[in-house]
Amino acid sequence: MADNLHINIVTPSSLYLTDTVEMVVIPGEQGDFGVLKDHVPFISMIRPGVIEIIKEKGAATRLFVSDGYAETHGDQCTILAEHVEDASGLTREAAQKELDAARKSLERASGDAERIKAEKAITIAETKLLVC
Repeated sequence: MADNLHINIVTPSSLYLTDTVEMVVIPGEQGDFGVLKDHVPFISMIRPGVIEIIKEKGAATRLFVSDGYAETHGDQCTILAEHVEDASGLTREAAQKELDAARKSLERASGDAERIKAEKAITIAETKLLVC
């Protein structure tokens, strides 16, 4: 375990996950990137997508993340995310309902803040549909 990476995933409401892993693949704003122990210090915005956590012997966990930031330094990777959920629990039906509701919100948006929030919800729901 000495060659492994310590990962922490934090949401506004809790410490979602803390673990020791071999590698994590993160959906960065500029593209996906993998992190191993001793990765160069790095901060990146996260786009909606799947975080793949690779444990010992190749076992992987997939988590859907809405957005946030990732920071790596030495043997540490910290992900600050607005929302995280187990990707295996995503369904096309639920994602489609989210997308429909977000589109209706966009139609009803009365100002820039509401429009931006609805557009973000649309992007997240569309990404969930791609993941399912």
